[in-house]
Amino acid sequence: MKENHKIKVTSIMYMIVLMLMAVGIKGAFAENAIINGTYSLIVTQSGKALDTSQWGTIDGTNITLNDYWGGESQKFIITPVDGIWHRITPVIAPDQAFDVSKCSPNVGANIQTWSYEGGACQQFRFAETGNGTYQIITRGTDMSLNVNNLSEENDTNVMQSTSTGKENQIFTLRRHAESHISGNCPDGAICRDEEAPGLYDGKGPYNVRSYELPGAYVTLPATARVYYPANAEPPYSGIVFCPPFMTKQIAFAAWGPWFASHGMVLVTMDTTTIFDQVTARDNQQWRVVKALREENTRLGSPLRGKLDTDKIGIMGWSMGGGASWINAGKHRDELKTVISLAGHNMTAWFNTDIYSWYSPKELLDAAYASGRLIKIPALIINGALDTTILGGLGQSDGVYRSISNTPKVLAVLGLAGHFAWGYPTQSGRGVAALVLAFEKTFLDGDTRWAPYIQKPSAPMRKWRTSDLP
Repeated sequence: MKENHKIKVTSIMYMIVLMLMAVGIKGAFAENAIINGTYSLIVTQSGKALDTSQWGTIDGTNITLNDYWGGESQKFIITPVDGIWHRITPVIAPDQAFDVSKCSPNVGANIQTWSYEGGACQQFRFAETGNGTYQIITRGTDMSLNVNNLSEENDTNVMQSTSTGKENQIFTLRRHAESHISGNCPDGAICRDEEAPGLYDGKGPYNVRSYELPGAYVTLPATARVYYPANAEPPYSGIVFCPPFMTKQIAFAAWGPWFASHGMVLVTMDTTTIFDQVTARDNQQWRVVKALREENTRLGSPLRGKLDTDKIGIMGWSMGGGASWINAGKHRDELKTVISLAGHNMTAWFNTDIYSWYSPKELLDAAYASGRLIKIPALIINGALDTTILGGLGQSDGVYRSISNTPKVLAVLGLAGHFAWGYPTQSGRGVAALVLAFEKTFLDGDTRWAPYIQKPSAPMRKWRTSDLP
């Protein structure tokens, strides 16, 4: 009885931790985002934008505040140059960059444009302040970009100042599709002009809607919710996310709006009971995949006629990841991609001697789970601090090694554990960027995103790739 009580308490604690992670509990320290693309910089206080004064293209042109209209003088190319540090370049002056005047250490030094030389006063980091906003901090002086005197008047100068956290130092980044996207959209791919390929890890350009998936795909009270882009041009690809043990879909619901904002459909689901094992979860996940495909023809479905039913992927966390490994082998001719987050399936360690008492079906499931039968692009993400049977002990590594002759990625984050996957950026913005680039490349077929399947900026224990385009 005491042992059963301990198991019950542990399971309850596991579920509570996952639920807390899902509502966005973060560490005490702000992350520094890695930004790559063309943006307007919108000041939270006024809703106005930073502007290259008078369309200037010469050294010493002021950066000022003006009404936002999205013109070229308000567009800036932001690119990483050294880890968390970035160059900010006016679109109208591609040889120049934001610069602290004379690299002055004083409060009130002007922010201007100057020919780019790569100095510390031409490099900036983007410190998250919550809700998709940032402080922009200079490397050379450790001061923040600041609208002078809290002014909301047009043509007000932007300067550097000590960080106060006030809204004249807080910026939203409004993404623009670059006109210099390399190459044309590949044949048969889903390409979206509103979102240029890049290391894009935050909210995408599309509005999001959701609805409950109808039909008894699993035994009630289990449900599934469909998140889809409300204003992106169809067709849409789709992904079905299978949950961890002892967990309902609320624990990872944030993945739904995130994917949908980038133009993809994501379905979050419950299992019949929260205690269902891996080989029950894979059957239920597959039933949801089939139900999603049926949405393309169901009368009254918001997705009727809008899905590309040949572009369906699966993903899962913990036991949901193990279920996804099985389905990726069983249904490899009907799926495009598989992603596992801290994947778990002890049968992935299939050994004839150890499992000699298994039924033929269980042995077949073990072969599927091992990865040997996976022939679709696979992204396998895990945390080095996950040393539990739930997702550690080499399970993800073993599946990665077993997959052959197909695109695959193994990313093991040095500071992540088993509970680090409740929302896209929980283990760092680079993880979200990696997931997005992977799905854009292999699910949507837009291989212009392939160069952005890159090692996350977070500390990494392992990074392995094979057969990438």
